[in-house]
Amino acid sequence: MRISPRWLLTIAFALPLFGGGGTARAADPAQVQQAIARGANWLRGNLSKAVGGKRWIMALAAMKGGVSANDPEIRNTINEVLKRVNEAGEYSPDPDHYYSAGVAAVLLADADPEQYRPALDALAAYLIAGQRENGSWDYPTPRGTDGDTSVSHYALLGLWACARAECSVPGEVWEKAIQWHVRQQNSDGGFAYTPGFDTDQKGGGRAASMPNMAINAVGSIAIAWININPNTPPSLDADPPKLRTAASASTPKNNDALEAVPLAEPVLATSGSGAVPDGAANTMRRAFNWYANRYSIENKTTSHNSYYYYSLERMAAMINVTKIDGHDWYAEVSDYLLTKQTPEGSWNMGSFDGEELDTTFALLSLVRSTAKLMKRSDGTPTFGQGLLVGGRGLPENLQDGLGQKKKERKNTPLDDLLKSLASATDLDVEDVQEELIEQVQIGNREELVRQKDLLVKLVRHPNAEVRRTAAWALGRTNDIGLAQHLITALQDSDVGVNVEAHNALCWISRKSLGFDLSLDPLEGLPLDAGPDVKDAAVKAWRSEALKNWGSWYLANRPYRERGDEFEAQLREKLATLN
Repeated sequence: MRISPRWLLTIAFALPLFGGGGTARAADPAQVQQAIARGANWLRGNLSKAVGGKRWIMALAAMKGGVSANDPEIRNTINEVLKRVNEAGEYSPDPDHYYSAGVAAVLLADADPEQYRPALDALAAYLIAGQRENGSWDYPTPRGTDGDTSVSHYALLGLWACARAECSVPGEVWEKAIQWHVRQQNSDGGFAYTPGFDTDQKGGGRAASMPNMAINAVGSIAIAWININPNTPPSLDADPPKLRTAASASTPKNNDALEAVPLAEPVLATSGSGAVPDGAANTMRRAFNWYANRYSIENKTTSHNSYYYYSLERMAAMINVTKIDGHDWYAEVSDYLLTKQTPEGSWNMGSFDGEELDTTFALLSLVRSTAKLMKRSDGTPTFGQGLLVGGRGLPENLQDGLGQKKKERKNTPLDDLLKSLASATDLDVEDVQEELIEQVQIGNREELVRQKDLLVKLVRHPNAEVRRTAAWALGRTNDIGLAQHLITALQDSDVGVNVEAHNALCWISRKSLGFDLSLDPLEGLPLDAGPDVKDAAVKAWRSEALKNWGSWYLANRPYRERGDEFEAQLREKLATLN
């Protein structure tokens, strides 16, 4: 059953931030949305201060939070990656080697896999060449170790991104990676940063099992698993059935691990044995159980404590679990992270990774970036839009852990798409919303700006969902000249339109805090509040929104619009509120 976003918004307003008793409840989706907006905005504003792999993963998180791949700061960051690929198609690593290469691959694949295919091919070649004979990756400088669990994880993340972009990755790469993890698991079921490291001679207890590494090991095996056998989702229960090897490995199969494949036809592995190595499921199960027995909202066992949250989200998405030892991990983690966000929108947990990466990892966890990639259902909103509370623009869900073919979608021109909203029924609006959000997120702002006259008409449409969609799109134009229509929408009779207009103004103004105005006009009201009380709360919210955004607009409006009729009417309204 598909739920209309207006009902999701109503449901979101009804959820309190904290649950009673000892059971944690996730922060209100609207509050998560606001936290994501502030975090993504902070990252975007600080990209130019970082370099190399740190900058690349910050850009990735900002994109996952809703910042367009065509944003100037994102494009500058992508260009920094592209400069590391020479005319011969060879990637030149930065000082963080496979960490940075893995992140770079994910960034490019998410931004535009077709446009950046040559660079992705170069990154794939570099990562494949870096795999050690035993199946692991490590820092290039010899350390006398048997491999590094963390470095291997980022190499596999990068190769997975390359595979999704249809770069060729030999099957042996995935198989050897799983075999290494099976061999290197500690006797207690956990994983170390550097398995086999001589702790007595080389210090630090780094061969001990660590939560971050147990989590990453499960994620790494799952990544390799789905690239060997996309028919059978990663499981903690049993290894998948064996697949036969293709007769010819010269023509590689599309390596998109999420491609829907008819179960009646066996997948042909492009190289290698075509089988997930024995012991994969058992190794993941033991590592998961080791971690589950030590589950905590805070990871105090390492200085990389923010890294923990992104790793946890990734593992949970890969093996499709929502509960860990009886805990709703996302409910508890999202609730915790919202209490740790700074007023500026960043996270600074005092970890080794610093404020930039603390913010990056927290944001990647909150937006459930891997869950979206794996087509898991989450409903988590993205940067600055209530529309995505209803899952608009996200892929179709997996059912029972098996990939289903994504609904075919026409590549409708943006102007035709917007025109179709004017005559859409309630059900049609949902489909148009999905396609509109997808197009705007991957498209260019100039095309949206060219449709501003149509958007202005749609924001006055009789259908509230159409008005809400138009408000969202007006915000994405980044055109302050259109802000007056959003200020008018703050007084719309539909609360969902009010909140969407507020979000859009936050986007245009880059005021992620939005004057500290709650995204829930009913916040703080008792559950048994009567209609009169609720109406009064909504009226007060609208007045506060108009007062703040109206004053902001008068101080910042374009010079050409000063002294017009809208200004006169706005000043008159504001005078009655002061």
